[in-house]
Amino acid sequence: MNWLARAHGGYVIPHHPEMKSLITGHAKGFELCAEFTTDGSKEWHSAYKNPSLGLDFFMTSLGNPEQLGEQYSLLLGPILPLNPGKKISARLQLGMGPGIATKTWDLETNYQATPIGSTLNGALLAQLELLIPISDRARLSVGARMSHLSNAAFKLPNLGTNLTSVFLGLHLGEIKTVNQPSPSEKPEPSFKPKMFSVGLSTGFKEILPPGGRKYQTWTLSVGRDWRRTYKSAFGVYADVFYNPALTPLLEQAGEKDLTRMANVRLGISGAYTIHFQNWHLLFVAGGYLKNDFKRDGWIYNKVSLRYHFPKSWYASFGMKTHLSVADHWEWGIGYVFPEK
Repeated sequence: MNWLARAHGGYVIPHHPEMKSLITGHAKGFELCAEFTTDGSKEWHSAYKNPSLGLDFFMTSLGNPEQLGEQYSLLLGPILPLNPGKKISARLQLGMGPGIATKTWDLETNYQATPIGSTLNGALLAQLELLIPISDRARLSVGARMSHLSNAAFKLPNLGTNLTSVFLGLHLGEIKTVNQPSPSEKPEPSFKPKMFSVGLSTGFKEILPPGGRKYQTWTLSVGRDWRRTYKSAFGVYADVFYNPALTPLLEQAGEKDLTRMANVRLGISGAYTIHFQNWHLLFVAGGYLKNDFKRDGWIYNKVSLRYHFPKSWYASFGMKTHLSVADHWEWGIGYVFPEK
C-alpha cells in the first residue's frame, strides 16, 4: 500500500447567480489517500496497465466560513495510469462516496447558503496527477482536481458545490510494474461487442419551499451499447421519466387543467461507458423530446455506477442532473439480453 498527502488551493465555481455573493475567498484543502496496487490477476488489471484503487479522504474550507463552512468526503475509486512505464507518470483518479458539509441552509441563521441543504451528501471527484521521482520511494505529486458535493435535491435548497483546485503533495511507496505476458502469449480479454439492456430506477426529490414533500421518481431506460474495446463502449438510450413533482411545479408556474402525462418526460441520450470487469461507469448526455416543465431546460445528464452479476442482471446507482444542477439520486436494477 502507498500513501499520498496533498495540499490544495482553489475556488468554488459560481455555476449559479446565487453563488456569486457566497464566494468571498479562495478554498484551501488537504487530502490523504491510501493507494492499493493491483496484482495483475484480473483481466481489467492488464487492460488498464496495472491500475490502483484509491481510498481518498478530502477536507476543505470553501473560503466563506460563516456561510459555506468546511466539507469532508471519503471517496473510493480507480487510479488509472495514462503513460505507464514513463519516468514522469500521469494518472487519472476517479472517486465516489459520502460527503459532509458543516454549514447548511437555515431559514433563520443561514438563509443565503443555498448550495447545500443537508449535512450528509454525496461526493464525486475527477483528478489528474503527475508523479515526479525524487527518490526510490518518494515522488512529487502535482495536478488538478474537480470535486462535486450535493444531496441531489433530496433536501432543498441544493445548488451543490463544484470545487476546482490545484495541488502539490508527496507520494510515498512503490509504483509496481506487473510483468505482462508478451502479445503472442497474452490471451485476448473476452467481452460482448453488443449489449441490449433494459433498466428501471427510482429516486426521491424535494421541491421548493424547503422541508416539503419528497416525490418518488421513476426512470425506464432501453438502450443498445457497442463495445469496441475491452475498456469502453458507446451507447444510445431511449428514456422515459415519471416525476410527480412536475405537476405542482407547473401549477406554481400558473398552468391549469394538467393531466398525469404532465409528469412524463421522454428523452433520447448517448452514453460512454468505462468497464472495470463487473463494474461499469456510465456518463450520459441526453435531450428531452417531451418536456412540459421547461424551466429545467432540455438537456439532462447522468453519472451511474453499475455492477453486473453473472447472469445478465445488474444493479445501478447514480445521479441525474440538468447540466450543473442536480435533479435527484437514483438506484435501480436492469437486465442485459444476451446476443449472439
